[in-house]
Amino acid sequence: MLREIARLSFTNELAAEAHFELGMELLASSSDDSQNEGDAIYAFLACNEYARRNTEDGQGVHGKSLVQLGKLALERENNPEKALLLLDQASSQDLGDLVVECSVYSARSKYSLGDREGAMVLLERAIAPESPRSDATALAYHLLAVIMKELGKDTVQVERNMEMALNLGLDVTPEAMEVLGEHNIAVIKSVHRAEWKRYQQSAKDAQQRQGGIMSGASVGSTANSIFTSQGAGDMDGDGSSSLSGEDPLAMLKQGAASYDGSSVPSGDEIKSDSVQSMRNVNHQSRAKVNSR
Repeated sequence: MLREIARLSFTNELAAEAHFELGMELLASSSDDSQNEGDAIYAFLACNEYARRNTEDGQGVHGKSLVQLGKLALERENNPEKALLLLDQASSQDLGDLVVECSVYSARSKYSLGDREGAMVLLERAIAPESPRSDATALAYHLLAVIMKELGKDTVQVERNMEMALNLGLDVTPEAMEVLGEHNIAVIKSVHRAEWKRYQQSAKDAQQRQGGIMSGASVGSTANSIFTSQGAGDMDGDGSSSLSGEDPLAMLKQGAASYDGSSVPSGDEIKSDSVQSMRNVNHQSRAKVNSR
């Protein structure tokens, strides 16, 4: 359904938003499927191609998709420089609630590059009272506590930030145990919450094995790329289908791996690249920077 909506969107703006939702759905189902992750990256790049088409000067970008590409650059590729470039572009756009996520992942990138003071500025912005609350808020408090501890800041404030991270739903981490100890009430609650999650997941897995809740196909169950033969490549200049000749979105799929974060590639830029498909995602990258 999402693929059809994306393919049949009649304006560039609608096409960009449809591809973003499609990319998020694919990303959510990509934990054990590199094909879905590659297709998600392509969908996010397609968002930016449509945004580029939607501006007279051809300089438009799609901020929310840039946040996702920045996160992938940091977590999958362990490339904080590339992540910062993408997230910096995103920060100039209207991100809604994703503004916190953008700040947090920018801070993580800076931290991994040794800029702890710069990371603190971004994290304090993310937890400011005027900032919206999101899942990334807990990550902001956690990393802020880690950095403050490393810099020898006030111990009480370090503990408060770490407790806030756990109380906002973050699973207990070795850093949290070191700061708070195993008898801290926030640690105990977090441990119990994690155990309950594991129990629920085990029950869900058992039900799936019995065929109780799995029926029909979904976006996450496709064996091949959903962007083959038809899809976003059928769009014309205003977002409607029926474009003849070479299509820049089709070229995005072939050249996605070449983007370095300094700019979002357009179809014309990718046309000359001879890189391998982005769906061959690097699964040999190092562990996540400051992972949970």
